[in-house]
Amino acid sequence: MNNVKREYMPIKIVQYSKLTGEEVKCYLGGIAIETIFTKIVKVLENAESCYPTFRYWLQSKVFTGLHDGTRDILFVFNTESPFRLLGVAILKNTNDEKKISSFRVYPEYQRSGIGEILMKRCFDVLEDDKPMITVPRDMSLPLSDANNCYSAFDKFMKKKFPDNFVLKQKLPNYYRVGFTEYVYNGFLPMKK
Repeated sequence: MNNVKREYMPIKIVQYSKLTGEEVKCYLGGIAIETIFTKIVKVLENAESCYPTFRYWLQSKVFTGLHDGTRDILFVFNTESPFRLLGVAILKNTNDEKKISSFRVYPEYQRSGIGEILMKRCFDVLEDDKPMITVPRDMSLPLSDANNCYSAFDKFMKKKFPDNFVLKQKLPNYYRVGFTEYVYNGFLPMKK
């Protein structure tokens, strides 16, 4: 485990849609969208195991939405090392849907308060403290397994945001066979 000073890590949350030229230079170093894509895939490394079309979704929906204003990305950086990405949240923000589409803090920075700060920032950007979020549960793993996204989110949510997320649906095999999608604060359409 990394020896990270958890209480005093100086962080900055950079909102993609609000990036200034100076922030692009400082935090993204003028890197191409392909490199941003690679960084997001890296921080959300387990996403493809739950969502087989994750990369396609990221390119076709998220990056398209960045241009039309329906999507946004929050990056968490260590301000002492601006190119050090600590976490990311991908948001969908339309009149019909306020949704946290992806949310992740690198494992070595979890339990340091970064997730709580990032979640609150998601609420601010979406102007909604009860946004929709869906979380997968690998049915082959015990409910308490640390590798189970549902288990980790459930613990985090109950501890930090007990009044913000209400389970509305449990959808077995929705995105992938063997995974149940837990839907909070909204509903996914039923598949035909």
